[in-house]
This record gives sequence, C-alpha cells and structure tokens, in this order.
Amino acid sequence: MGKKKTPFFERLLQKNAEQENKNKTTGKSKKSRSWKIATTSTVLVLAVATGITVPLVINSTKKNFIDGYASNTNVASAKIGDHNLDLNFGDFKDIYQNHNTSTSEERLKEIDKIILYYLYDQEQKASAEYQKLWNDSKRSDEKDNNSFRLPTLDELKTKFKNELVDIENNMKLQFGTANWQTEFNKHLVQKYNGAKNIDEAVKNKTFEHIKSDALRRFRLINGDSKKDEIERKGKDGKHVFGWWHKDNNENKFIELEDKSKLALATDSFVFKDSYKSIDPFIDSYIANEKPRIISEFTIPGIAPAKKNEKWKIDKNIFLRYLFYAKEGTFGLSKVTEGYNVVKEKFNSFDHYIKSVVDKANGKNILPDEAIQYSSILNMFSTSKEDIKKNWGTSGLTSISELVTGDNFQKFLANNPKLLFGENYSSGSTNGNKPKEIELFEKIKEISEKIAEVAKSSNGMSGSSSTGSSSNNNGALISNNTQATEYNTMLEKFFTEVNESQNKGLTEKVFEENILKKFVAIFEDKEKIQTVYKVKFNGNNIGAKNVTGILSPEGFKLLIFGDEIKKDELVKMIKNDFILNNKYKKQLGVRYNALQKLNKQLSRNEYILKMLQDNEFKEYLKTQNNNFATDQNGKKLENVKYNEQSIKDLITSSTAAIQFDKISNFIKLSKAAATWIETRAKNNYDELFELKDGKAYFKHNKDKTAASLVLEYLKKQFNLEAK
Repeated sequence: MGKKKTPFFERLLQKNAEQENKNKTTGKSKKSRSWKIATTSTVLVLAVATGITVPLVINSTKKNFIDGYASNTNVASAKIGDHNLDLNFGDFKDIYQNHNTSTSEERLKEIDKIILYYLYDQEQKASAEYQKLWNDSKRSDEKDNNSFRLPTLDELKTKFKNELVDIENNMKLQFGTANWQTEFNKHLVQKYNGAKNIDEAVKNKTFEHIKSDALRRFRLINGDSKKDEIERKGKDGKHVFGWWHKDNNENKFIELEDKSKLALATDSFVFKDSYKSIDPFIDSYIANEKPRIISEFTIPGIAPAKKNEKWKIDKNIFLRYLFYAKEGTFGLSKVTEGYNVVKEKFNSFDHYIKSVVDKANGKNILPDEAIQYSSILNMFSTSKEDIKKNWGTSGLTSISELVTGDNFQKFLANNPKLLFGENYSSGSTNGNKPKEIELFEKIKEISEKIAEVAKSSNGMSGSSSTGSSSNNNGALISNNTQATEYNTMLEKFFTEVNESQNKGLTEKVFEENILKKFVAIFEDKEKIQTVYKVKFNGNNIGAKNVTGILSPEGFKLLIFGDEIKKDELVKMIKNDFILNNKYKKQLGVRYNALQKLNKQLSRNEYILKMLQDNEFKEYLKTQNNNFATDQNGKKLENVKYNEQSIKDLITSSTAAIQFDKISNFIKLSKAAATWIETRAKNNYDELFELKDGKAYFKHNKDKTAASLVLEYLKKQFNLEAK
C-alpha cells in the first residue's frame, strides 16, 4: 500500500508542535504564547509543501496582536523563478486572531465525530419513518420495501462485534494457541484503523461505516430516480412526502411535459429545507467557482513555442476548408466554401442548446441544426474529441479549471486588462488591444491561390477573374454539379502528387501557398500574440464577439459566456435533463451542471456548516467538551460546549479551510507563473517582454506579469484582506 498523504492542516500542526517545543526549550512560558505559533507555523508548512520562503521574525503575543504588526507585514512569499507571491499579515489576521493551532486539529477531530454521530442518528430515525410512510402508502400491486431503513448504531455494533468474534475463532483454529493472538492483533491494526482490541475495532468500524449515510445532506440525489417519491400519495389522496410540494416547489424538482421529473435536492431522509435544499450547493458553487461556458472551434494550424521552429498544419483537415460544401449539406441553402461553412455555423454552446430545447415539443427528434453542427465539428474542428462531441465546450468551467494547464491562455484571453492595462478598451486606437484578424478573408485568399495553382497544374488558365468561385470553364460555382466538378479538380490536385515532377500539391507548393500565408495571418514582425480579435461580418450571422488563441491543438475560435447566475444555472440543469431525457441515445451533449454542483465537501467545510446550524448548536451544548481548560490550562471535567467554545471551533474550521485554499491557490499560481515565464523566454509572443530576467506584459508594465496575475487571482479566490 502507498504511504497515506498527511492532510495539509495536520502538517501545519506538526510544524506548530515543533515550534512549541522550540519555545519550551528556550524558556518561554505558556502564558506568553506567541502569535508566531499561529502564523509562522502556517507558512512553515506552506514552505515545506510548495517552496515558500517565510520571515521567521514575527513574534507578537496575543495581547498585542493587532498593534504588533502592520497589515502589510509579509508572512509568506512563494518564490517562482524571479517572481514572488506575497501573502501579507493583514490578508489573514481576522482568521488567525484568537486562534491557537496547537490543539485545533484534535478539537476538529473530536467535533467531527460528534457531528457524524449526530447526523447519522438524524438520518437513521428519518429513514425508519420514510420506510413506514412508503409501505403504508403502497399500491395493491406493491410489496413492502424494507431497504430504506438504516441500521441503528447498536445494530451496527452488534453486527461488527459478531464478525470479529467469528474472525477471532477462525484464527484460533488457523494459527493455533501460540500464534492466534499475534495474528489477530495484527489484523485489528491493519483492518480496523489501529485498534488494540475488539471494542476499539467495533468503535472504529462503526464510525467508518456511518460516514457516508451521515453526510447525506451534503450530497445531491440521483435526481431522475425520485419520480415515485415526489408523486406518491397516501390513502387520503395527499402527497406522502409533502416537502416536495410546499412553498417554491419549482426549486425542488423539474417537471417536463411528459411528467418526467428531476429532483433538485440532497440525498437526506430528513425532509427539512436545511437538510434537503439544493440552494446552498448552487450559492457556494457560484460564489467560489465563478463558472462560465466557453465555446470553441479549432482551426488546424499549430504555432511553435519558439520563433525559429516550424508551424504545423493538419493538411487533410485544412484542405476541407478549400472544398465546396454542396447545397443541402449542413443545412446550406446554396453551395458554400468550407471556410464559410465554419464562419456561418460557429456559434455559442447556448445557441445550439436553445435550438434543441425550444424545438423539442414532446418529440424525440433532434432539430436539423443540431445534427448539422455536430457534423461540422467532426469535419472541420481539431479540438479534442470530448469537446467536439459536446458541441465545442467542456461544459461549465470554474476559475480553478480556467487557470490550469493549457486553459491558462484562455484565462488571459478573457481578461484583456491584464495584458493591456486597466485603461484597455476594445475600441482603443492606440494599439493597446488584441490584433484584429480577418481570418476567413485570409483563408479565402489562400483558397483562391490554391485554385489558381490547381487549374494551372491541370493545363487550364490560372488567371481567371472569377478566382476560386469558378469551375474548369471559368463559370461561377452556383450549383451542386459545378461544386462537384470543382471539388474533383481540387481533389486530383491534392492527391496526385509527384515531388520530382513538381506535380500536384507538392511540399513546396503547400509551403509557399498555404503554410506561409496562414502564418502571416498571425505574425507581425515575426511575432505572434497571446490573443486575437477575430473579425466576423456579413453572411447574416449577426454580431459575434469572437476571440482566438493559438493553442497546441490549433487556432481556437472562442466565445466566452458571462459568469453564471443562479437562475441561469437552474436553467442549465433543466436543459441537461431535457437533453438526457429526450435524446440520451442520440446525443451526449451536456452542461454537466448537476455533476459540477455535486462536489464532496471537505471535512472542515461540513464542520463549519454544522457549527452554523442552530439545531446542531443547541445539541452540541448538551455534549461534554473534552478540551475545556481553566485559565492555567488545566483540563476541566464535565464541562459542556458553550457559545465561546463553538466560536473557537468556527475559527479553527475557518482557518483550516483557508489553509487549504491557500495551498490550492499557490499550486495554481505557480503553474500560471511558470507558463508566463516560459512564454516570455521563448520570445515569440509580442505581448510579453523580458527585462532584467523578469517577464512583463508589454502594454501593462507597472508590475511583473506574474505579480499582476497573482493579484487578480487573489481577488478571484477571495484571499484579499477584508
């Protein structure tokens, strides 16, 4: 088995313990515990985990915590090449104030057990009531269903104890009197979380077993399986599970015209809003993940990382842009050049979803527009297969996903103020904006030149004024017959190649008339840009705000959706349900909205939520606080939790969550800074420049590029000083 990874907060506490031991050896009293413990130990762990440098001179006691240090006192710096990520004292002082981490983890472990036992008890009792209500309302053709009720804690303990007694007896027979005890003890340690005896093993096994069911309120239900539950009525004609139909039931389930239903609720048996509502999931996802939809279409043509390296174009796919699509193909009303098919049909994911949802009308037949766009993506796009199958998107994309890996360039494309400064305007005339390219006009020029060369190669005149839009006889291409004739001529030129005889689309012809001209679209003074503005006009397509980036897959046309709001997210969930319900066998397209929402909470996150739950707080005040101490630090017996001890726990769990955020933030920030540094050093992107070995945005030089990005991300991840 692999070594179990120590959780971030536990590593923090290990470092804190080392610091406390050091303080003891230097003669510091317990009463003068330093805030160095809370702050320095935190960043020490970050230093170990992520290569952060920390100032080890902070030595302010709790008494003078606020007065001791200014808010801009640096407590952590991540060294990333020549760039520093600075986290200041003021950013986090509200979290750390009055927070002693020396026992925080043990207290959190203790409260975790109390919470899980409490929640399991609630779920167990509710499951028994649920089963009774279900069976009391069964139809004449139904049998009793006894699978709902969860076992009680006593039932679980009895079950696990009997299992262990059986194992013990088997080991006595297997290993004999002299050896069975050793083998049995080894089994307890390995299989029952370090248990020393049967009682401990039963306790540990019971606790592990109840976790999943205890946390039902913190995960969403398999929504399309609850139709019977929602509709179920008793002998009195009333709904058995009335919660579904009280108040705003449109926020609890979605119903389609065929009466199919999708539950928007948690998996809890407890029918209360605090246990069942999906609202906290939506609110948290929107606030923390800041999701949006990004639609893409990738045109073949891959720029190298460095200036002197060669561009790559998937010849087979690019040539499809030069053929004519016949009338009736892809829903076209006339014969159309391949590049114009892409220009006319590329649109946002939302546009195509709407075309399907609006035209559903109870029929399970996909609209032609949707089928055609799938074909166009497969024919012309070099995006990844899963993106093409999902109509040019990965679904909802969070801020964390957007700054990860190759997506980081999309992040920059969507944040031009980072590249061009706060005064950036899309209508700017001073050059501080993305280069606008007439992509499809330039591909048209390539197409016309190739047609000219192909005709010349076939012994026809290559100087026809009708250019590419003419057949072998120079007539304009306006019908399928002419398109077929033209495509046949072009295909012959592409396939019947003889390099030694200079026949057909030789490498030289491809290089001079396609590759160089394609590169010229993007290069200016032998440099490319991070992002481009793609000009769309004509063809009755309306205004499209399209940006583009040269990616490892090709040139991506991008439409960025706005940050998603709550009502929009619910609509996306409904649209996913419609797509899955009506077109499951025909279509795999999704926003993936419900799956994105259903993220498992960390231990510290659900602890914090429970500590903010009034019902649980009242219950907690009836429980003994095993960490209660007097003013001298001496443990007190039989003391219950109170408001102050609950506030302390809230502080501990909040700090632990924040530590995890910082750790994730630093990981993402380091990857972003590495991307920036590499981009600048490669010296091929006109929007980056190096000065004294540091990377800057050419049009936004107030700070290094990495510093500007990291400051922006601190805001996005809610890590700014309050």
